[in-house]
Amino acid sequence: MKKKVVFWGTPDFSIPSLEACFENSEVIAVVTQPDKPKGRGHELLPTPVKEWALQKNLKVFAPRSLRKLDEEGLALVEFLQKNLADYFVVVAYGNIFPQSFLDMPKIAAVNVHASLLPRWRGAAPVQRSLEAGDKETGVSLQKMVAALDAGDVLLEKRYVPQIDDNAQVMFKKLSLMGGELLSDFLKSDFSAICPQKQDEALVTLAPKITKEEAVFSNTWSAKECCNRVRAFFVWPTVKIVFVNEHLKSQPRIEVKILSANIVNKSFSKNWGLEGSVAFLKCADSFVTIEKAQLPGKGPMSGDLVFQKLLADGFNLYK
Repeated sequence: MKKKVVFWGTPDFSIPSLEACFENSEVIAVVTQPDKPKGRGHELLPTPVKEWALQKNLKVFAPRSLRKLDEEGLALVEFLQKNLADYFVVVAYGNIFPQSFLDMPKIAAVNVHASLLPRWRGAAPVQRSLEAGDKETGVSLQKMVAALDAGDVLLEKRYVPQIDDNAQVMFKKLSLMGGELLSDFLKSDFSAICPQKQDEALVTLAPKITKEEAVFSNTWSAKECCNRVRAFFVWPTVKIVFVNEHLKSQPRIEVKILSANIVNKSFSKNWGLEGSVAFLKCADSFVTIEKAQLPGKGPMSGDLVFQKLLADGFNLYK
């Protein structure tokens, strides 16, 4: 008999895991974040998880919090008490779980986390792994406890990042791996799984990304620069600040860097063009800017962007 599951998730990253639950268990309800205003018209739009669940005619709850229960939260608690689930499956849900919720499922509350725990506990494991230049990453299925991402690891899948894997690519790959991991889990006997306690000595944290972290500094090494370009590709995107003191309107602009590579070559200036190569000096060596984006424009090759900056009299902000 299929296990009864309540699925908790919000963004696109959660969808393959929700699909795995739908195919391998009985999903009795889906819990997600409330609709949010988007676009110029501030139209209230459902989360990707809610949209998917409604297409499958699944029951959906969207409380604002699990600690201070609103009307939706009270309705959710009443439903969960009347309809006991075997598992809570949590994938990028976005709310903190009180112990009272973790105690509700008959077997366990489990969470798909986009790192090999105990490395990168927290909100931004994919980005922090790319930023650190990890040689290996993956997804973990952990048994949830009240502490942040600290539960015993039940299963994991490993992945070796490729040189062209940025955050957008990694989110997609690890999202699919999360779905595969859940399929394996839901087909298995929970009592046959050997939970592995996390080694607290190996814990690293993955705090939220800030905009300030993505502003280029010449104190970055070339490796740090390239890693951050990959890590912050989705948001906030690495930006280089350029200025033109002779312009009265828009004398300062931020150029987004979408792709960069380390180059084993020196140039005579801190930035510029040599032939068709757009280059930028870091603390220890140079990087080439393969793709960039001017304000209000689409992505362009780095040489065309730097050509435009040079022609318009811009220079690096110091």
